[in-house]
Amino acid sequence: MDLQNLIICPKCQSIHKRLPLKKGEMARCRECGEVLYKDDRHILKFYLSFSFTSLVFFVISMFFPIVDINLAGFDSSLSIVDSVLSLFENGYDLVAIFSAFVLVLFPLLIISFLFLGTLLMELSILKSVVKWLLIVVSFLDIWSMLDIFFISILVSAVKIFDYATITLDIAFYSMIVFITLELYLTKHRRIEELWDEYEKIYKM
Repeated sequence: MDLQNLIICPKCQSIHKRLPLKKGEMARCRECGEVLYKDDRHILKFYLSFSFTSLVFFVISMFFPIVDINLAGFDSSLSIVDSVLSLFENGYDLVAIFSAFVLVLFPLLIISFLFLGTLLMELSILKSVVKWLLIVVSFLDIWSMLDIFFISILVSAVKIFDYATITLDIAFYSMIVFITLELYLTKHRRIEELWDEYEKIYKM
């Protein structure tokens, strides 16, 4: 049996035979109705534009203040990079290293590799590099925790709301946009779509 023509439903793990689609069509699982694959001829341009936009908002989220806090006349601001550096300065080296990876490095690598991988596929070059990039993105996907950090900021802000004046800064809104785009690219669209394009472009 040619395994290249089989596809497994990501929701119920049913096995289906891959059939050719017409323009704009999509294939769904017979058991649960989950979308298995679709004909999207502009998928590379979609990933290129969305991943580049995500990179712009990522930079803003990292280096600009997220919130300004005024407590008893004392003002302080918070950015992700400053938070990680502060952990190092206060001796929490392990926590700082973990935070640097899951809040800064991994999200950056995921979006950067998505952008670079789709760009190389658009140019139909460097097959082995594209394969490596997609493998790394698939592995790092579960380790990006910027969304969890964002929720923790909201919880902390609610707890000190009665004691301090909190002003939301540009990085707060930028982080909302970045997290939304990252989740959409990696969870809703699914990396399998790029693997399908990879096979079509490089004719495996």
